Amino acid sequence: VFEKSQETERLVKFHETKYGHLQRRLEEFKVKEIRAERELRRDPNYAPAFVNFPIKKQRIPVELSEEEYNALQQLKEYGFGKTEGEALRMAFFRWYHRNHRPIAVRGKIRQS
Repeated sequence: VFEKSQETERLVKFHETKYGHLQRRLEEFKVKEIRAERELRRDPNYAPAFVNFPIKKQRIPVELSEEEYNALQQLKEYGFGKTEGEALRMAFFRWYHRNHRPIAVRGKIRQS
């Protein structure tokens, strides 16, 4: 474990400013009490209720040029999706992370 650095402090402040408002607050959780005992026991009355489940899918029509459609077929051939929809979704998220993620996964700030 290392001591915090000015760079990590700056990254924390950046993320708190940009994403802090998206974090759920204590009053938004169904269970508000933090358990003091560490031993786990089965709760026979437990029923899962996840915030983002079940995931709802919606079809969105997308028009592609012939060149874009051929590129989509190549993505399928390379194994980036079994269907055109899966390949297109993968391509979108790769594009989104590359173009809209201010901090690279490795933690270095991108200079645009």
